[in-house]
Amino acid sequence: MADYYLMLYRKYKLPVVQHVLYLGEKTPAMPLRLQTDRITFSFPLITFSEIDYRIFLASSKSEEVLFALLGNFGNDSPEIAIQRIIDRFEETTTGNFALKRRWVQFRILSQLRNLVVKTGKLMQSISTFFKEENDLLYKKGIEKGMSKQELKDKKVFSTSLILKTAFDDAKIAGLVGVDVSFVQKLREQVER
Repeated sequence: MADYYLMLYRKYKLPVVQHVLYLGEKTPAMPLRLQTDRITFSFPLITFSEIDYRIFLASSKSEEVLFALLGNFGNDSPEIAIQRIIDRFEETTTGNFALKRRWVQFRILSQLRNLVVKTGKLMQSISTFFKEENDLLYKKGIEKGMSKQELKDKKVFSTSLILKTAFDDAKIAGLVGVDVSFVQKLREQVER
């Protein structure tokens, strides 16, 4: 932080105001002050988990409401707090595209607070906006869940279809039961 401060001051010759925003669940143990015999430097640390989540919940902007996931739930159970957050950000979001984007952000922030298990039940209620099977992490999990033999068989079958048919990648992926990107990678290898 001291390095950043000096670089910014040197470049712009303006006062620099720094804050560290910490999104994790626990207060970090990092030092906030540097004290030597010739230098004194410090910066403020804002820890979201110490801020009452209702402050963010009161916002009229859905992107700010989402930060409530990182706040302190106080006496509210995580389930109640999460339901309130979901209700509020649905109220403050306009448009289907924006709502889908908020759901993706919701999932990311809930992972930062280790709320995935608790939000999992609530996520089932939003299946019209979020399709688990289209999620990259879901696809990776399916791919990792395949045994080595299954993966080898799918590669052999896909390669055979690439070489012996005029099927496009989507058709082959559908027949083999893999993602299109899997077939595209194989096709690139075959064509080399």
